[in-house]
Amino acid sequence: MKRACLLALCSLMVLAGCSSRPEIPVSDRQTLVMETSVMAAGVMAEKPELSSQSGKLVATSTLYNEKDVPVTLNYQFYWYEESGLELHPLDKSATIIIPAHSRIVLNAASPFLGASQVRLYLWL
Repeated sequence: MKRACLLALCSLMVLAGCSSRPEIPVSDRQTLVMETSVMAAGVMAEKPELSSQSGKLVATSTLYNEKDVPVTLNYQFYWYEESGLELHPLDKSATIIIPAHSRIVLNAASPFLGASQVRLYLWL
């Protein structure tokens, strides 16, 4: 009987572990996530700054291409409430081309009234 209970408990722990997905907690120090390939391509980015425009929360980040060739970059903004919970549905990812030796500014307005934090994810 003891062995059956122990086996059932172990099974539940394994299932609970499989159902959770790894997440990066939101903090002021982790509002920008860049894959290493982005940096290797010569792109640098400023962490997103938040402001209020027409009653909406807006995130702005400046990206710099330091190379002699244009770089095609994918990005996505993730919005979070004050307690750090991710808000759904997620914004769709987008693609942008940064010309050689130039900078661009990304802007995104939160579609959520309860949003208070943002994370910008960049990849090639």
